[in-house]
Amino acid sequence: RYRARRRAYVDAVRGAIPAIPYAEAVADIHAGLIAHTVKTGDRRSAHDLIIAATAASTGRTLVTLDRRGFEGLPGVRHTGG
Repeated sequence: RYRARRRAYVDAVRGAIPAIPYAEAVADIHAGLIAHTVKTGDRRSAHDLIIAATAASTGRTLVTLDRRGFEGLPGVRHTGG
């Protein structure tokens, strides 16, 4: 019973939020963001950089409460927190 409810919830979330593949365009931007953070010495979470690269490659603005994770990244728009 719990498993069925959990599966229904996951399916509903997946239906509402598109999955964006980690493809060449995302990988290129991701590599640039890694290079930027290494050059500036301003390291970021590996997952934050993947999220930022995905948003940048698709022209999306990140809505986040974690400003620190995304501020100052070239080509990445964000709002919130």
